[in-house]
Amino acid sequence: IGSYGPLMIHAISRPDFIAMKTLAGRAQDLEDLNHLEPRPDEIAFARDYLNTLAFKGTSQDQIDDALALLDSLEPDSP
Repeated sequence: IGSYGPLMIHAISRPDFIAMKTLAGRAQDLEDLNHLEPRPDEIAFARDYLNTLAFKGTSQDQIDDALALLDSLEPDSP
């Protein structure tokens, strides 16, 4: 976003934000995701990211829960 002397301000991207909210999976995150209405490409990005987390120490149960949540966000989902 900008540099202010030695301070650099960054912002998270929308796809990264969606992946983060999906992994957290709290009630507020679910509400936020419903309001965000992620596009198919953003869901695909989040899915790809989540599939890398097992190598970084995230439990497979948490990853599976997040992937199930992503499935529910798919536009074709019932």
